[in-house]
Amino acid sequence: MSGEQHLPGEQFEDEFYKKLDRFLSPSQPIQSIEHLKGRDTELRRVQEALKTPGRHVFIFGAAGVGKTSLASTAAFLAHPTDTDPPIVSCDPNTSAMEFFELAARKLGNISLRLQRSTGSFGGALGLGGFRLKSEQSDEVVPTRLPRSIDEAVSQIQEIVGSRADDLVLIVDEFDRPNDTAFRTLFGDFIKQLSDRRVPVRLIVCGVATSLEQLLSGHTSAFRYVRDVELDRLSFQARIDIIESAAAAVGFELDRGFVYRICHLSDGFAHFVHLVTRQLFLKMRDAETKVARVQEFNAAVRCAIQEVNVTLRIAYQKATEKYSTKDEYEAVLWGLADSPELKRRSTDIFESANRIRVKLLRDEIARRTFNTRLNSLKKDSHGEIVVGSRAGGYEFRQTMMRGYCRLRAEQNDVVLDADTFNEHGEKAGAFGSRPQF
Repeated sequence: MSGEQHLPGEQFEDEFYKKLDRFLSPSQPIQSIEHLKGRDTELRRVQEALKTPGRHVFIFGAAGVGKTSLASTAAFLAHPTDTDPPIVSCDPNTSAMEFFELAARKLGNISLRLQRSTGSFGGALGLGGFRLKSEQSDEVVPTRLPRSIDEAVSQIQEIVGSRADDLVLIVDEFDRPNDTAFRTLFGDFIKQLSDRRVPVRLIVCGVATSLEQLLSGHTSAFRYVRDVELDRLSFQARIDIIESAAAAVGFELDRGFVYRICHLSDGFAHFVHLVTRQLFLKMRDAETKVARVQEFNAAVRCAIQEVNVTLRIAYQKATEKYSTKDEYEAVLWGLADSPELKRRSTDIFESANRIRVKLLRDEIARRTFNTRLNSLKKDSHGEIVVGSRAGGYEFRQTMMRGYCRLRAEQNDVVLDADTFNEHGEKAGAFGSRPQF
């Protein structure tokens, strides 16, 4: 290929990975404002909230849009220097009191580090139900679970003490706990933190479509909260992520490759980072600085394998144990064949048969299509689709749209090919695969 340049082998290996990790991190949140693309407005809203006395922040949206990256970047900007903001991740078994204990432990750890860095005390310090150890281990060991919200807030208040600057605690995956009382108690917790002027701010992240969905059962806590909804990335933000990373590692991407990644990602930051990273790794392996179609295709294949395992398992359960796998795939790809999250069955049917024709397969009869679509709503197929004929259909996990686009791309099918991007160009204007 004319103009192709080659890398000198292992000379820049370490530096290459360092740069790649700074700019493309599909498995870790962004923590730098330099690398947080397309979120200026949302970041400003979070920062304004943290400057308002007694205000906490709830960031909500679909999985994979970058909620934790926004929270981490905002927390790093607001948190006292010399320490990283603590983060508590919830899981299905997290109870309210266990959460409060863990939050106190992590805040105590940070408070201890800050006090040690200023030389404000030595030895061991006992605070309420906690004992802070000043050894190198940095352990903060609570002696008991709090028995009430009042006790939980009191223990945190004693640990952090009186501060001129607030500590920032990130609460991730807030939607996951199964404990029915968790959210109601959390609302009380927020209210008491603010009412008692505890110098701690919370940035809470959760998969939801509204604040009410996350804080159900405690609407009185809403006045202490700034809600920030995070949508999928704009087309320009996706371009910025790809091109800034390419410039950092010294790679060249034809605009067609950039647009294909933007389109495949469906606006999910996770997929932008994942596919771009895989492409750059394939380019490094091929010792070329200029992207070619073979590296792009290999990157798509690898991205499919690197996608969150829960998406792969859900897709397999929905399709791969059936002799009619190709029909189920056509229905799933048809559902993803639109910029809209929810589609009517008639539109999905038309898309599915367009895809079948593209693959040189017979069209699906409407009755068969209805059977396949309804099966995808059942437990036998992982309940991968939700909805009804009246209200439309959508994926249970919104990120499944991006995974379906990758699977379709692997089979030479461009989904949503007639959509125009923000530059007035058709997303599928480069053919079923990039043509160069």
